[in-house]
Amino acid sequence: MNSSPSVAANLTNDARKGLAILSLSKAEPIAHLADREGVSRQVLYRQKQEAAEALDEAFSAKDDGVLFYLPVTEAWLSQLTLALILVCRSSYRGVKELLRDLFNIPISVGTIHNRLQSAAEHRSGAKRLQRVAQAIESVLSDREVLRETVHDIVRDFIEHERRHIAMEERDFFPAAVRVLQPQEWAEIASRLTDRKDPLFSETVEESFDAVRRHILEMEEEAEAERPAISSATLAAARAFCLSASPNSSS
Repeated sequence: MNSSPSVAANLTNDARKGLAILSLSKAEPIAHLADREGVSRQVLYRQKQEAAEALDEAFSAKDDGVLFYLPVTEAWLSQLTLALILVCRSSYRGVKELLRDLFNIPISVGTIHNRLQSAAEHRSGAKRLQRVAQAIESVLSDREVLRETVHDIVRDFIEHERRHIAMEERDFFPAAVRVLQPQEWAEIASRLTDRKDPLFSETVEESFDAVRRHILEMEEEAEAERPAISSATLAAARAFCLSASPNSSS
């Protein structure tokens, strides 16, 4: 059946959608559908084609374009590992599977645990260093502070730092020697060339000297006030002052 152009032109959007759905369903031949609806077969074929193209576009995989390029480094992977565990509450095995499936990087559960422990140690180490700084500031400002308190804070910092240094020398530095390439060592060296160690600057050294002198003066005053104090106790206190010096050997 041939319909007049006015019939097709006057079809509403809903009518066109209906014709397209009926045409795609293939429930009846196009010729029968055209006769029943009073439109031409060309109109039905056109609606069917437009509907098919719309469906293909709706269900096709779309490429929205690259948002950004991300350089994946060892440091970035370590950050990702920590974020997955601490932020996303992922399990060690979940992190292992993600790194394996997305980045083709094999990693053991033990390595993941060691990375988490290392991050925790650095965080707690920063807090211990802050406590030492506060204790030194209290001593230099002549604020009331027990010698035992200063002793415990500094001794705790020294013991934890020695254990951390031992761990790095045992595990971290040998691993770095195995995996880092010459160009990576050169980059590390270039970044450290102009940097000074903040723990061994002249200002910090003067502060340590002032603290040592102050503690020794406190010991001498205590000795004068308590004549019965044993020489062994005094020697132990002086040994601690010397061990707290940044120039003393570990």
